[in-house]
Amino acid sequence: MTINDFIKIVNENYGEQGEKIINALDLAIENNTNEKDINGEPFINHIIKTANMLISYNLDAETIICCLLHDAVSRGDLNIKEVKSFFGDEVEALVKGCNKISHIKYKRDGAQDVELENFRQMFIALGKDLRVILIIICNRYQTLEVLESLPVEKQKELARETMDIYVPLIERLGIGKIKSHMEDICFKVLCPKEYQELKDELERKFKKKTQIMQEVNQKLEGILEKLKINGTVSSRFKHFYSVYKKLSKGGVDKIYDIIALRVIVDDVKDCYSVLGEIHAQYKPVPGRFKDYIASPKPNGYRSLHTTLLTTDGVPFEVQIRTEEMHKFCEYGIAAHWRYKEGNNKQSVLDEKINEFKKIIESERAIKDDEKFVDALKMDLGTGTIWVFTPKRKPVELPEQATPIDFAYAIHTSVGNKCVGAVVNGKMVPLSYNLQTGDVVEILTNPASKGPSLDWLNFARSSSTRNRIRNYFRQQSKDENIKLGREILDLEAKKCGYALNDLLGDLDMEELKKRFNLLSVDDVFASIGYGGITAKQALGKVVAERKTKEKLERKIRQSQIESAKKLDNSNGVIVDGMTGVPVRFGKCCNPIVGDKIVAFASRGRGITIHRADCPNACLIDNAKQVGVEWGQSGSQLFNISLTVIAKNDGMAISNITNALTSIKVNIVSIVNTTTRDGEAKIDLVVQVKDRQQEKGIKVKLKSLSDVYDVK
Repeated sequence: MTINDFIKIVNENYGEQGEKIINALDLAIENNTNEKDINGEPFINHIIKTANMLISYNLDAETIICCLLHDAVSRGDLNIKEVKSFFGDEVEALVKGCNKISHIKYKRDGAQDVELENFRQMFIALGKDLRVILIIICNRYQTLEVLESLPVEKQKELARETMDIYVPLIERLGIGKIKSHMEDICFKVLCPKEYQELKDELERKFKKKTQIMQEVNQKLEGILEKLKINGTVSSRFKHFYSVYKKLSKGGVDKIYDIIALRVIVDDVKDCYSVLGEIHAQYKPVPGRFKDYIASPKPNGYRSLHTTLLTTDGVPFEVQIRTEEMHKFCEYGIAAHWRYKEGNNKQSVLDEKINEFKKIIESERAIKDDEKFVDALKMDLGTGTIWVFTPKRKPVELPEQATPIDFAYAIHTSVGNKCVGAVVNGKMVPLSYNLQTGDVVEILTNPASKGPSLDWLNFARSSSTRNRIRNYFRQQSKDENIKLGREILDLEAKKCGYALNDLLGDLDMEELKKRFNLLSVDDVFASIGYGGITAKQALGKVVAERKTKEKLERKIRQSQIESAKKLDNSNGVIVDGMTGVPVRFGKCCNPIVGDKIVAFASRGRGITIHRADCPNACLIDNAKQVGVEWGQSGSQLFNISLTVIAKNDGMAISNITNALTSIKVNIVSIVNTTTRDGEAKIDLVVQVKDRQQEKGIKVKLKSLSDVYDVK
């Protein structure tokens, strides 16, 4: 990009403020005349490329000016007072923020205290204004573009720093457009052998699949045209580092989205319309559909993701989103950056920015510089806080931890004898939610009788809860068993059952897995000392019992209604006569709409089979009599269906509700689990004809947790 090109872009985007940016550009050119980039080119080119990136993210004029000038100020070639007098307080603050980090080097191994302190100050500076983060990220991106100009060790140093610190920042901000490219550059530097092997392997696959991708691309464009939806289709292959991260899950052949296509439409309604048509034309891969529109990712990412198979069985991924969603996917928070002038309203974006800033700001309290780096990296991905003992020793705790969690983190005996807590010099309840930077002192009493069961209600750490339970578990087991049985008996009566009737149905395998309980006595004892609640022990049994009873009532009612509807004719005409007693072969269960044959036999009357029934072919033709379906619409027929569904405990409930909603009688239902861990539900339902059977299958297949209906 030439200087004249940059000036043209500034004038097109900033109107009257463009003059200030061009003045800053003149200062930058004047103060970088002799400076070279790491690839030997004039450093002003690097500055202009970085500033142009920020312009593409719609950043304000103050940010662009800071980008142009902060390097010169950092070197001392330009005075910060001059910057303030020319461009104001806001630009001065941004330049100071960038200057604090302009020469920071990240060396985790063997780092000196002063280096880690500088590193900590870098992120504290970032926390003051999000625009500083965006300047630093764009600057790092341009550096990586010419990284190969540096010695190998220097390349690795910058690549490690980028992967450890900058990539998590970019992920949090949702700037997907540059994240993948930066990861691929760093992957090539840090793991050159793995990079080259993967690159060669993927290129071989890409050559084979390019034609497939083009064909699918054309078909998706045809879907848009068919639905009369305005939109675009683009295709791409997966980034190398993204594939590398997934290799541990089963190899390249198990990565479904090496081929990825993107459909961009005008509104959300169109997203779901396109999804439905794509699923109608391609077979979806079970378990590979994700609706990030209804449930966005934490960083705000929204899109529909679905993986499908071509007719040749080649998997490919399709992402469907609106133009607005796509901009956010590419640019993250920067896509919706709004100028401050004349707008003081709090927006959702502001809330996200403030939340991100709090993560950085909270680390001010950590005095141990090594712990600061660990805490920062952890906070970018998990809910962790750091608090301190009165002697300023840092203690790591889960988010929303209480003084009880802190006490047991110090030592089990401190937790067991805890009687109170002082936080930042003030008494607080033991249920108080601690914050990063709090100084916590635990008050103990040797005469304390031990922890309270109430502590289980607000302890946040699983380790804390286990230690409290262990304390009560070690008390008199006989007393706990007796007390637990009484509590469980009351709970059973409250649900309308006798306890002894329910005990045989307890799922000990499930209780063992959840609570490490091996026998019914363990269940009683655990309830007695508060390890689990009576509802946790009996909840599943009671729910299944009530579901079973409800289903039995439905079946009995359907049988009564079916009996009322039956007449002697059974809906068929035998040799031109109605009212002839007949029976239907259980081997083929013929229903209205099937081609049928009938056979007469002594003692058994007339038996009806489907014409294609294998058993019918074995019967003597001499016994065959004429038969056809009559006009009666009252006869109901049993059909068998097998439903494969997600094994989440809700499948039977969803299926029975769906069938009830279309007034279908259920005769029986049996639930088992397949080798793949899916729910297999065998149903017998009553239908009038094959047309109704098709409607039932369509209804069941429309359920979100149903994979197949046979």
